Amino acid sequence: MDELNSLVFPQSPNHLMLLEYLFFLTLLLLLPYLSVIMGTTLFSIMQFSKGNKDGDRNRLIFAKDLIDIFTVNKVMSIALGIIPIISLTFILAQLLYSSNLNFTSDLLFTLILFAVSLVYVYTYKYSFKLKNIFNLVNVDDISNQNVINEFEGLQKSNAKLLSKSGLIGFILLLVVAYILVGIF
Repeated sequence: MDELNSLVFPQSPNHLMLLEYLFFLTLLLLLPYLSVIMGTTLFSIMQFSKGNKDGDRNRLIFAKDLIDIFTVNKVMSIALGIIPIISLTFILAQLLYSSNLNFTSDLLFTLILFAVSLVYVYTYKYSFKLKNIFNLVNVDDISNQNVINEFEGLQKSNAKLLSKSGLIGFILLLVVAYILVGIF
């Protein structure tokens, strides 16, 4: 982290004011996106677990639709999540140059956790799509027993992945939010 601190130079008061504005604009992008991705993931997990428990197909469809709304593509997650955390790292390094506070390592750890949590959330999303594909396949039409066993194994592993990846992603998002609140 000393390499990042060596890139920081003392700033004039005008540049510090500009950095403060950029800090709040970056938070204006990051915090709503983080809140929305956490909320939709939580509600999707809740609807998925209730749908599995009750056997309600409508809840499962609603859970899939919820996670599809704000995970449209990965570029949006990079633009609204990862890039703001990177810019916050540099902005705070500049703003806190003369103080003894050093949050760059915490923010870089947050960046890594956020990226991993997004991987889990997108895995959760794509596991829903695989579940729908598995539901379309009729096992009775397959004559080879090895293919049936492999298909059922894939179906079970996808069900485990679906049930665990969303929860792990949400927990990691909670840790990211906790660290960010602690830094601010």
